[in-house]
Amino acid sequence: MWKRFENKELVCNNLQFDVVNGSVIKYAVAKLIDPFIRDVIRWEVDLNRVDQTDQRTVLDYVQQRADRAKGMATEKPLRHYYDILRQAGARHSHEL
Repeated sequence: MWKRFENKELVCNNLQFDVVNGSVIKYAVAKLIDPFIRDVIRWEVDLNRVDQTDQRTVLDYVQQRADRAKGMATEKPLRHYYDILRQAGARHSHEL
């Protein structure tokens, strides 16, 4: 079901989100929506989709956000997301 809708319905265009037509998983990362991130891992959703607008996977996105958040309160949860997504099979775009 996820595959069927991920390119049209499961994208986000919120004005407070920095990726036009970005994956809802990236939006969950940006907003630190921990339960949703854990759910997509549990559901075994493909974590390696490359968004056409930014040419990045969710792992690329998490790493960039964590790097920008160095020393801030959001750095720790972002690094945690990186680790759990990586363990769940997420890859950087250059690894695909």
